[in-house]
Amino acid sequence: MLEKQKMILNLFDKWKLTEQEAANILNLSLVHYYEFKSGECENMNSDLRDKINELLRIHKALIIIFKAPERGYRWIRRPNSVFNDKTALEIMMLDLTRVRTYLEAEVNG
Repeated sequence: MLEKQKMILNLFDKWKLTEQEAANILNLSLVHYYEFKSGECENMNSDLRDKINELLRIHKALIIIFKAPERGYRWIRRPNSVFNDKTALEIMMLDLTRVRTYLEAEVNG
């Protein structure tokens, strides 16, 4: 799982998330997020593993939709009418699956 942790931390960096935003997306306290970030989070529960997998699927869909990666990285902070003018980031903090489902539907037409 360490490889996926590194991928997620790299993604969060590209998305320019604050540590609090990153912790919120993973549904972790800041203390637990720092453990996750340092690699000390040895016993990841299934919820955290699921969130990591959802984030990787979101990232994959964004790569497909936006040929220029920077556009996909910026997209998460732009208000979107599909999300009632909230940003994908705001929605991801509550429901990663909703964002992933939307993006995969866009990819699959």
